[in-house]
Amino acid sequence: MLPESEVVPPPVQEYSPSPNIQDFSYVVQSGSFRSQEDAERQRAQIAFQGLRASVQRIDLESGSVWYRVNVGPFESRSQMNAAVDKLVTINIQPLVRKIPREG
Repeated sequence: MLPESEVVPPPVQEYSPSPNIQDFSYVVQSGSFRSQEDAERQRAQIAFQGLRASVQRIDLESGSVWYRVNVGPFESRSQMNAAVDKLVTINIQPLVRKIPREG
């Protein structure tokens, strides 16, 4: 229509993160319990959503013991977000943590 007013955008380099640059993985903590049975119950509930969860025993300096339920690790943010979405649908408010990769 108006050839003199045509705007040509400058070329832009596409952003694509390289997995080799990321030096951490995502782990989603879904809960922390004083009772191992409660932690195992939540782990089973998460398994019904098609996610793999593990229970980690945490011994504090005070002598108390906690059982942490973790989902993951995930290599990409999109995988982690998909897991978080599944957890939220079953009324779990997870905590996302970045874990440094070994090696």
